[in-house]
Amino acid sequence: MSYSIRIEPEAAAHGIYIELKNGEWLSGEVKVTKQGTAIEFNQEPQEIIIRRQASFIKRIFTTFYCKYIEVESLGSVFYFPVFRNVSITKETIAEGSGKLPWEDDEQTRKEGMAEKRNLQELVGWASPPLSAPSEEAESQNLTNTFSLMSLAKHHCCGIILALDSTKRSKLVNKMEGRNAPSPTASPQYSQNKSPWNPFNGLIRFLLICVGKMSRPLNAVHTSGLPSFVNESQFLTIPENLWFGPLKLLTLSNNFMAVTIQTLLRRLSNFGRTWSKIDDVRRVFLFPSKRAVYISENWKDDAFFGSQFLNGCNPGMIEKCTELPEKIPEITKVYPNIKELIQNGKIYMVDYKLLDDVKEGAIDGHQQHLAAPIVLLQETDEGLMPIAIQLKQEPGKENPIFTPNDKPEAWLLAKIWVRNSDFYLHELISHLLRTHLLAEVFFFSIITSLHDEHPILRILAATGRYTIPINVAARATLTNDTGFFMEYTAFGKAAQWEVLQRAFSQVTYKSLCLPDNLESRGVQNLMNYYYREDALVIWDAISEFLQRVIDTYYKDDHDIRKDTELQNFFSYTYRYGLQGETDLPQNVETKAEAVRYLSMVMFTCSAQHAAVNHAQYDTYAWMPNGPTTMRQPPPKYKDLVDEQYIVNTLPGLASTLEAMSVSRFLSQVSEDFVALGTYGNEVSNDPRLRDAIKKFQTQLSAIGEAIKERSREQPFPYAYLYPAGIENSIAI
Repeated sequence: MSYSIRIEPEAAAHGIYIELKNGEWLSGEVKVTKQGTAIEFNQEPQEIIIRRQASFIKRIFTTFYCKYIEVESLGSVFYFPVFRNVSITKETIAEGSGKLPWEDDEQTRKEGMAEKRNLQELVGWASPPLSAPSEEAESQNLTNTFSLMSLAKHHCCGIILALDSTKRSKLVNKMEGRNAPSPTASPQYSQNKSPWNPFNGLIRFLLICVGKMSRPLNAVHTSGLPSFVNESQFLTIPENLWFGPLKLLTLSNNFMAVTIQTLLRRLSNFGRTWSKIDDVRRVFLFPSKRAVYISENWKDDAFFGSQFLNGCNPGMIEKCTELPEKIPEITKVYPNIKELIQNGKIYMVDYKLLDDVKEGAIDGHQQHLAAPIVLLQETDEGLMPIAIQLKQEPGKENPIFTPNDKPEAWLLAKIWVRNSDFYLHELISHLLRTHLLAEVFFFSIITSLHDEHPILRILAATGRYTIPINVAARATLTNDTGFFMEYTAFGKAAQWEVLQRAFSQVTYKSLCLPDNLESRGVQNLMNYYYREDALVIWDAISEFLQRVIDTYYKDDHDIRKDTELQNFFSYTYRYGLQGETDLPQNVETKAEAVRYLSMVMFTCSAQHAAVNHAQYDTYAWMPNGPTTMRQPPPKYKDLVDEQYIVNTLPGLASTLEAMSVSRFLSQVSEDFVALGTYGNEVSNDPRLRDAIKKFQTQLSAIGEAIKERSREQPFPYAYLYPAGIENSIAI
């Protein structure tokens, strides 16, 4: 059989020699003299052997960097990613194109999935059958609490002792940093090309030592939440899922810079308190242009309303379609409210998830929560707040605040709303609906699909650094001694209660952007730039994935027979989400597959950018997003003055800590990888190359449109600028 050879770049003048290999079978060696050089081989090539022949002088002064080699015969293309300088020594390169299960050797596929199955069993994800589970099994699966990377209530030692000798040896190798086979090692989503990295090895060793000397930070998570990686078992995950050395260095540098600045501000303000709101400027850390703008305009009603559209929590506002039962007195305040609602001019934001949540104390002083309801009217001047009720139950001691009230009372009501928005933004919109879901999606997909599966080659990039960043967040922000317990008004375990309430409301439609917007009735809301940018990015992602699906799957039957892909849907539902959502357990058609995978990719990239990138801009000026309130919601408007507001706002320590955390979480790492960017091996795969290029072109055009719009805006919305969206949740 005759094959033609194509080398990128052109290699005719560089003395390149090629052999084809399949097991023990070898072709003859041929010199590549032109694109399309013929080579005879009676087998399908699984590997190529490449070398360069050049004189000593030529080797000193010239090199040949080969990107990839394509070997083609009768319409079949075999792809060999090289991406290195070719030397005079023979090097063997394996065939590297994405393959569906039926396109690959069955035995090779089984061997490649064996380690992934072991990892699933290790964390309690027993392999489910593709047929419907029995009622007894389903009941057991839905009542048990699974925690990724852990077996029920066991620590590392318990897990290791529970394994057979072979698995135990492999696991100990991983923990000690030996070059053991990684069940998920694959160059397309690993930034570390070498199997072992000394810097990572040092970090791993130190963490193991610390882990052995201290109790686990969070041994078993609260039920009713997505499964997640447990801190005590984090050390056993494959190294290629850890932070790379550059990421670790960036995080360390950012942490040190923020810590030093915070300490200096503490020292310079030692013994001082707020006497007026503007005193907060004394601790205004790292003010960005947007943060400065917010500090100058935060009291303005139009700007207050715009934050529901284009701030860091743009997914809560919804159209009001009937008189809100929880604000029965609203008709007395606004007699024409029914007409405004009928005309589609009234919108609402309801913070009911915070109702009756346990309050805590900071330094022995009681802190307070509210659960406000906000009504806003769409006008020519923008989205304007018209009414705020700070508690869910109406009553004489729960007044309705309006712009016609005493200015200080109206301002304090808006501050309470911003405080409540902080909680639901950070815990629900940010942590739950991006970080925790992304962790489930990523762990499920890397253990369900073979490394050569084309869907994994695309979506693996959406999980880079997600597991370690989530473990770090749970160990420092949401644990019993973390930020939410020390510097907010939450009482013990209140953060988990709020997360449980919110998780029970997560639906498949709420995660799919077009359906989410429709269900909230905000398709026509003016100046909603988040919606505009998010929709075009969703469409670009969907079109990209449609091209990928069309390339590999002929029809709907191919989707149904792809057991690896179907296992991904099943594992995600049954184990990752513990059967507590309405996400599909299986997918029947190509269109359904595109929608589901678009949801995953959008959640892990653009949606996270929308709720993450604006954090420091929003919270740097503390009154625009206080993390706690020292006095309860006011019962009487006339008592509110500036001193009352100052006494309600958080103190110096809480303010500085919130600024530091939001600053740290808004920093961009030097190894940032933008949406649509893939490793050389993936982006040059013949079956993916065109789809990726078209996707990148679409994203570039979206970016140019955002740039053009931003030129005319005093406070431009740029958080979904595609070049600033990371491929994964990495911070």
